[in-house]
Amino acid sequence: MPLIYILRTRFSPEARRALMSSALPKLASEPSPEEGRGHPPANDPKEGKPRKTVEWRPLLPIVVPFLLFVTSGLVNIYLDPFGFAEATARHAQDTIMRAYFGPGHGDPPNYESKVAVALLKNNTAREFERFEGRLGAINKELAETSDGDPRQSPGEDRPEAEGTSDLPVMSWPLSMSMHARLLDAILLYKPKAIFLDILFLDRRDDDIEVLRDFLMRNIERTGWPDTDTAKKPGPHIYFARSADQPGTGVDHVIRPDLYDFDCTRDPACQEKSALLQAYLHQHLIPVPKEPEKGIIRSYAVEVELTTTEGSEAAGAAPPGGDKTKSAGTSFLPAFALLDRLDIEGAWKPSEKRWGGESWPNLEIVWATRPHHINKRWMRCKCFDGDRECLKYNKRNNGSAGHDETISNSLVLRLLTAFFAPGALQQTCAPIATVPFQSLLNWGVDPDIEAIVEDKVVFYGADITAAADLIYPPTHDRLAGVYMHAMAMDNLLTYGPDYLHRSGRSKEFDAIAIVVLGFLYLGLRRYEQKKRLQARGRLLLAFIYAGSSVALVVIYVVALTGLFAIAPMDWFGTLAFAFGVTPTWSFKTNPPAR
Repeated sequence: MPLIYILRTRFSPEARRALMSSALPKLASEPSPEEGRGHPPANDPKEGKPRKTVEWRPLLPIVVPFLLFVTSGLVNIYLDPFGFAEATARHAQDTIMRAYFGPGHGDPPNYESKVAVALLKNNTAREFERFEGRLGAINKELAETSDGDPRQSPGEDRPEAEGTSDLPVMSWPLSMSMHARLLDAILLYKPKAIFLDILFLDRRDDDIEVLRDFLMRNIERTGWPDTDTAKKPGPHIYFARSADQPGTGVDHVIRPDLYDFDCTRDPACQEKSALLQAYLHQHLIPVPKEPEKGIIRSYAVEVELTTTEGSEAAGAAPPGGDKTKSAGTSFLPAFALLDRLDIEGAWKPSEKRWGGESWPNLEIVWATRPHHINKRWMRCKCFDGDRECLKYNKRNNGSAGHDETISNSLVLRLLTAFFAPGALQQTCAPIATVPFQSLLNWGVDPDIEAIVEDKVVFYGADITAAADLIYPPTHDRLAGVYMHAMAMDNLLTYGPDYLHRSGRSKEFDAIAIVVLGFLYLGLRRYEQKKRLQARGRLLLAFIYAGSSVALVVIYVVALTGLFAIAPMDWFGTLAFAFGVTPTWSFKTNPPAR
């Protein structure tokens, strides 16, 4: 009111209008006390500085992808509603096996395993019959010569007997006499032990007494069960028994005529029968009746045994019983042999882990570099620069030999494992394999002696009629005996810190997801503050992708090197990390000032 009075009394109308026009905008810019109620002051009363306000709208293009990325990653890891985590985890493990663990198993090329395989093939019977024919011809020649000495040295080739060139291939199962002769040939090279991965359940009429006599001679040679005998302990022979067959003794898990001599009135014969039965009972090791379907990656520590209720004798399971009950657990062959045999530098699975925990299942590392023995008679896929392998491939297979090789570069193998995993599939066996043709040759083969002497020999079959076949992630089809042999090789190579699966891998996966999520959040916030354009956003996207790969590499090395845990879902972690990279093309608003 005073201002209006002064304007009206002391200024002309023109001056009053000019003054009012200049004063009114200033008055309008100052808020009244009523209008300013409930609003914060422009300055912080404590510090006297302008208060910084955070607006969330520019952060939405960053926070929303971050939350979706972390949440979906954790749900996939712990719940796996669509099976994506399991699929990517197995694919990731197979990729690492093909590209890194398989070629680097042991210490190539100087690595020498303590395990060997003696493999029956379709043509073993043909070779055996040829050997018998040649042996008959030599015996006839010895009888006809006056001095009783053949006119050829043992190292020279003998003439092939007539009629042996058109012999049929092997029929399955083999005769007991053939098994006895082949096992006797293996014992010539002094192995540490032999495990027969063959179920002796067939009860057809054949020459079972030949195998029985062979076992009795081996028992006498080893001095079993007298541990104080002066005789040098020889190699023990272990038999496979089906874990699905009820019973804990030899009854109904192995053919009875193998240990039953059928001599009721001869005490000496009965004593031998009881001795052989006790030997078989102590040297039986359970195996799964059917191999695991699909790709073989894991190897169980033990298997549960069952027995039939109401058994008349301890350890016996009468056929036809309906109800079965648990009879405890037993190690599978790889763990059982490691525990029973006295192998220098080996550990004992019967000793519990630190803290009393049981041993976890083994994740098998399948060796992919061909053994020098296998190169000579198998069709192998060679590594770059392996001239010996290429030479034998060309000699054995001719034009059908492998022209494709496996690179020695880890980076190239990783790329191949991603885009063409079949190119890394090895075609020959991962363990030194004894060809029975060499066992039936004259004299002692120094190469066979080097891979069999003081080694654990797994005796198995790769027969067309047999169903004991497995499919490792790094190899083509293999005989089931290689699963036990490769598992024991892993236990001897890596010791108690062998590769295994663990629930802790999920924790590492979750940590990797959260770290990558916050890395994304920090880089996007940096992009906002610097107001980067398209080129700058692209550079940050590349930095994020490279950091993700580096973090996953560290994650895999930490799991396998420090904790011996199989790197389960690193592929899924990278998939989720790269899933948010398209959001780098989103333009974010500049931050509020």
